[in-house]
Amino acid sequence: MVTLSISQDINEAEAQLKKLGLFIPNINKKILKRLATKGRSELRSAYKRSGLHEYTGKLFNGIYMSVKTNDAAYVGMVSKQAYKFIPLNYGMRIRPKTQKNLVFRGFNGWVRVSEVNIPSRNFFKAIESYLNGPRMYKDINTVLDREVQKIMG
Repeated sequence: MVTLSISQDINEAEAQLKKLGLFIPNINKKILKRLATKGRSELRSAYKRSGLHEYTGKLFNGIYMSVKTNDAAYVGMVSKQAYKFIPLNYGMRIRPKTQKNLVFRGFNGWVRVSEVNIPSRNFFKAIESYLNGPRMYKDINTVLDREVQKIMG
């Protein structure tokens, strides 16, 4: 599980608005919604770049974002698809428990193998680079500029 905190950056933006004498209701939530939306976009882009060819299925569509409070935003995988996503993100070696071989249907019929190695891909690295980079600050400033323009009329 990847946990990132950006509360310090948002608090700095809020402090700057207070210096200017501006009060914008729910500014934290608006900023978090923008960052979570961009984070979901980064995660989906990382999924596409990973070499997986399923872009319209339940796994791709299971990448979500949520902002429920002024203090927290979530980007991740819905729980019903996590059992598929975890091996793709962290990698896994699958071996048979009781039989000699794993047997499954492949593209060209039935396949028998002694084990399957799924390479790790770390999709969340894209979100980490976004949140630790200059694009996050640009998005915070975009939200602030838009809200100040609304106030100034």
